[in-house]
Amino acid sequence: MNRVSILQLFNLISPALPIGAFAYSQGQEYAIDSGWIKKSDDLKSWLANLLNHSVSCWDGALLVRMHKAVAENNAVHFSDFNQQLLASRETKELWLEDQQVGKALCKLLNDQNIDRASWLLDIDNPTLAAGFAIAGVAFKLDVETLLMGYYWSWLENQIAVAGKALPIGQTQAQQLIQQMLPSVDEAVTKTLNIQDEEIGNTLPGFAMASALHEHQYSRLFRS
Repeated sequence: MNRVSILQLFNLISPALPIGAFAYSQGQEYAIDSGWIKKSDDLKSWLANLLNHSVSCWDGALLVRMHKAVAENNAVHFSDFNQQLLASRETKELWLEDQQVGKALCKLLNDQNIDRASWLLDIDNPTLAAGFAIAGVAFKLDVETLLMGYYWSWLENQIAVAGKALPIGQTQAQQLIQQMLPSVDEAVTKTLNIQDEEIGNTLPGFAMASALHEHQYSRLFRS
């Protein structure tokens, strides 16, 4: 993998990428408002559980399979995995986020004439992971590196949410990122070893937080 590929990954996971991911809290805002998350340690536990029991064994696992489908030029499997991921969203809020952010990344990749980006136009509601899979193959990124970027982007966005909704400063936020890096590494390893029959997520509290956030009286983030 050459240096240009790594630079393209940096661009893909940059907070400056105009796809709107910063506008979503994925239920975290409700968890903070309800008192489930009060301090940095609570946030670390919340994020570690999401990463271990949802992101790594569902989003990441299907990203791996979409990446393989693109590399093997199998548009049917690519579309099937995308729809499986979208159908798994437990709440309207989570479904809309994946749909809207995915479409924004789809447009961006098409505008840049990325190889096979047209596949995203041929499926209903491309997900964020689907866009990452297309970009990963086009940028010649191995799936392990792509997963690291995907998880890093998710983690950075979640901590940015906390910075707006919790009384934590920038230094504390950076300390939390450093503390979470081993969890990201473990999540990548877990994802790469997940078998087809093991794919799934079981976080009812997360789903409840997202559903309740849709009707939260006052909020900073979209639902």
